[in-house]
Amino acid sequence: MRDKDNELNRIFSLARAKGLCHTQGEFSRLLGMNPSTISGAMQGKEKFLTDNLIRRVQLWARQVGLEEAPKRQEPDIVIPAATAALYNNMSETIRIQAELIARLQGPQSVSYAGTYAPKNYRAEK
Repeated sequence: MRDKDNELNRIFSLARAKGLCHTQGEFSRLLGMNPSTISGAMQGKEKFLTDNLIRRVQLWARQVGLEEAPKRQEPDIVIPAATAALYNNMSETIRIQAELIARLQGPQSVSYAGTYAPKNYRAEK
């Protein structure tokens, strides 16, 4: 709970420093919330100090320019070795099956590269 309490008080202090409000009552009106809710939350009462309230206050702080939105760091894509091996095996299986299908269909088959073979084309053996 201490972190939530600190976050709420930090944003309130930023709003006061920017001259947006001077009291908790003004702060609660800016947020569109009941003054008793903000007062209870700033006192650290668990009943009022919810994750939803903190998200709402943080969003408000971003909207009025007190804070920048947190930068999202894209995670590196890591493929486990077992998954990479599976993909390689599947790729090889598909290549072999494509060759077999081409042999079974005869000279009018689709080549592995995806282009149609001419009618007078004879597959090399």
